[in-house]
Amino acid sequence: MRENETALEVLPDTSQGQNQSDSPDRQIAPTLEEGNEAECNESKQPPPPVVVPGSNLFLSRPKGVYYLESSKNGDERTPVWLCSPLQVVAQTRDASGGWGLYLAVQDPLGETHHWAMPRSMMGGNGTAYREELLRMGLRLGYNGNKRLYEYLMSASPERLMRCVSSTGWHDGRFVLPDFTYGPKVGEEIIIQGSSSENPFRTQGSLEEWQNQIGRLCEGNSRLALAISAPFAGPLLHLFGQESGGFHFTGNSSVGKSTLLMIAGSVCGGGGQSGFVRTWRTTDNSLEAVAPAHNDALLCLDEIGQVAPSAAAGIAYMLANGQGKGRARKDGSSRPMHAWRVIFLSTGELTFEQKVREEKYQRFMAGQSVRVVDIPADAGAGLGAFENLHSLRDGKAFSEHLNRAAIAYYGLPFRRYLELLTADIDRFKEKASVWLRRFEAEACPPHADGQVKRVANRFGLLAAAGELATEMGILPWRPDCALWATKRCFQDWVTSRGGLGAAEKFAALARVRDFLAANGSSRFESWDKSNGERITNRAGYRRQKGESVEYLVYLGSFKNELCAGGDHLAIAQYLLERGHLIPDNNGKLSKGHNLQQEGTTTRFFTIKASIFADDFDDLT
Repeated sequence: MRENETALEVLPDTSQGQNQSDSPDRQIAPTLEEGNEAECNESKQPPPPVVVPGSNLFLSRPKGVYYLESSKNGDERTPVWLCSPLQVVAQTRDASGGWGLYLAVQDPLGETHHWAMPRSMMGGNGTAYREELLRMGLRLGYNGNKRLYEYLMSASPERLMRCVSSTGWHDGRFVLPDFTYGPKVGEEIIIQGSSSENPFRTQGSLEEWQNQIGRLCEGNSRLALAISAPFAGPLLHLFGQESGGFHFTGNSSVGKSTLLMIAGSVCGGGGQSGFVRTWRTTDNSLEAVAPAHNDALLCLDEIGQVAPSAAAGIAYMLANGQGKGRARKDGSSRPMHAWRVIFLSTGELTFEQKVREEKYQRFMAGQSVRVVDIPADAGAGLGAFENLHSLRDGKAFSEHLNRAAIAYYGLPFRRYLELLTADIDRFKEKASVWLRRFEAEACPPHADGQVKRVANRFGLLAAAGELATEMGILPWRPDCALWATKRCFQDWVTSRGGLGAAEKFAALARVRDFLAANGSSRFESWDKSNGERITNRAGYRRQKGESVEYLVYLGSFKNELCAGGDHLAIAQYLLERGHLIPDNNGKLSKGHNLQQEGTTTRFFTIKASIFADDFDDLT
């Protein structure tokens, strides 16, 4: 063996999976305070090369891996090129007990890519793992499949890493596909998946992003809210909050897509759409995407591209933070995908309007809490904007932001994670103060519980934006994020009809509107004095003194007036407001003797007083 040859020598691995040459922290480092710079640089020194025990039939050379082919008489072995540089950095294991290898692949341009490969991919004919290696730029010698398999199977490095399936918080550290932020203690943690699955790419510098994007968002409520959302993602776990979304709605060309572009530029980008994805997908596809945005931001553009039922299902899935249960071939359960995300969405229709596009698709009040509709138009005559910062018009302002979001991205989120993980407790306490202040100033104590849940989510965005401002990431004056979130929250309250219980209001209004629209056509006169004949009868209309009572069949009340909702709860609402007549025993339905039919039938008996109730106290 020559001096410049080693047995499976591992390429130095820096930053737990990130190339040293393109490490985002090398770009962030100049912005660190001088007192922390030496400590940061010292902690990121690459570890010494590790020699991997295993087969002595392979050599690592600058041009790649070689197999020592034995001569005919067996006395000598000749190095035969197997593949381009491919190093086994470490062994990996995941939470379910699955093992794998952490590989470093050098592509034809000399760039190194890392991949946590499950050993299970080497089962069968091995096509799956070879396809991924070839996609990353590996060049394989003629008839090298068998030798490549032997090379990987014979490697057993001492270095051990733990694989996780999602970004976000793991054991007090925040994991991105190419870097882990937080204390360097315990097992190294990396994400298992394709090396191409990294939306958190970086380009430009933090200062360029601040000058070209960040400073222009100050004084613009929608832009400031959108740009605060990514910083709220890591706070979901720290404050025990559930996932949730904000849906910007309005006419085309108002600037909705720009809101998503600049929000996405905080986290990453690359390509014409940057960090933004589209609603035009399946729930199965998004179920695979969501873990890659765990504890961060997910942007979905143009809800009009998806069917109403699919939109409702996707929103529920994202907000609930859990995918479908699936079985393995042997019948055992696969681990379900799980996540926590802040997601932003756009569309010309509100989320409720989109769901109701489908004739029999019901919209529940809980959906309006999971996905909050915000008018994209800020009301200043400039679409989604209020302050153009000396640009000539809204079109020029929007075009500048979109161009800048494609050119500069990813560094603000990385800087935020670096500072947040360095002192989690202190920054969590600061965020808590901002959250409590928002709730105290924006949401009155008498507001309905659903409104308070939404206010809590808005408050988290306010806290995140103020935190990023205090860290020097957002070049804003204090209280800018607080002002923006309060303004958007108030606009949401106005658009929903007030601070009351939306579910109760919607249910009572639906009963009232049904009776108003169908009082003569679907309800037969009790005494049949006018000789009318009613088809598709929903009940009877009876004169009681100066007033009228509507006797509604139980089935019609449940399936039509209540649209399949909790009909007993809705009947109780009517009773509480004095519009329902119960029986003598307190039951919500009441028996009436139908003399013409010779039977007694139970009805929900509703008084005409419901028409005079505008439910002001609920809104």
